Amino acid sequence: MFDNAAIDVSLGLIFIFLLYSLLATILQEMVSQWFSLRSRNLMKTIRGMLDGKKPRNSFSLVNIPWDCLTGLSNYFSPMSEGSLMKAFYDDPLINTLGENRSNARPSYISPKDFSQVMINILRGDGFDHTANPMNRIRENLLNGKIGSVVLSPSTIRYLKQLYINSNGDINKFQIFLETWFNSVMDRSIGWYKKQTQKILFCLGFALAVIFNIDSIAISKILINSKTAREQLADFATSRASVYGGMVQGNVASQQEENASKNDTITQKEIRALKTDAKAVNLILGLGYDFDKVKNNCKQGILDTLAKFSKAKKLDQRTIQMLQKQSSGCSIIVQLPQESKPMIRFLGWLITGLAISLGAAFWFDLLNKFINLRAAGVKEAASNPPSNPSEEIISRVG
Repeated sequence: MFDNAAIDVSLGLIFIFLLYSLLATILQEMVSQWFSLRSRNLMKTIRGMLDGKKPRNSFSLVNIPWDCLTGLSNYFSPMSEGSLMKAFYDDPLINTLGENRSNARPSYISPKDFSQVMINILRGDGFDHTANPMNRIRENLLNGKIGSVVLSPSTIRYLKQLYINSNGDINKFQIFLETWFNSVMDRSIGWYKKQTQKILFCLGFALAVIFNIDSIAISKILINSKTAREQLADFATSRASVYGGMVQGNVASQQEENASKNDTITQKEIRALKTDAKAVNLILGLGYDFDKVKNNCKQGILDTLAKFSKAKKLDQRTIQMLQKQSSGCSIIVQLPQESKPMIRFLGWLITGLAISLGAAFWFDLLNKFINLRAAGVKEAASNPPSNPSEEIISRVG
């Protein structure tokens, strides 16, 4: 059973991961739109189907350079002349599905459209509609080419198998084409999710480095500072409903055709998340300006000291003790934040990996810990210190 301190520490870390996961997800969606990643992922899938170019094993060290070069080549020149893929994308039905001139290729194609275009291509130009289309398809498959379009051997083998299974029935052949497309699209969704997770990790690590979101340092602060963990846990609880709306209506889940609307939503979400990030930084003292954090800590003690001195509630000995305490404030602050470079790098790496899990994962976990915190028993308020100096020191710690 967790105690309240452990729950608050966990809740604070989860909230920070959720905050930056949402920000990374929005940035990832913007990158996806800028580089047309959805349409390019669809093209990659159709290239494997129609041109017989299957993705290589990217986990092999030998294949990594080749994959990079191939990916770069496909980015600038995705279709070769005389290929079945180019004939497919040049078909008027597919060519008109693009969003605009700068992004002319569609990010989604229905199975029915796929099968219809494939039949149109396979029966060839100048097809006489009084003839049996399956005879023309069979003839073209045996020739291995349709006009200037050359079919790859693997694609011919598969299409011949579909032709045999259809028993010369054009309707069955169309259904088999749609089933083929659906089965490959299911794998394509998995490829896109893996690609998205890699992008999220890169963005998450970049955010961790830029804003110094060191998970190890944050854990130390939350463990050592009761005030910080309670403030962050309360802040997380108050923002849970807002983040729930962001997760459910996330830009990444919106249809690409609503891109103009999503741009407005994205700007609103980014502003809200940046405001929350500043609030979190104030609570934890994150960032790189260590001197500013130390000075704020020191000034906080001196301001409180001045207030009690003016009220004449402290004797001279206590004043001297607190002045000495203020000079040691920087030591308290620097330990978690000014960690060794390798430890800080490890903290950034943990943050990047956590962000790559996605906002939905952290939001579900956040709700569970909020419920766990609400069901727990609040710690009894401690008796007020008899000595004012003890009160001041407890506020700093």
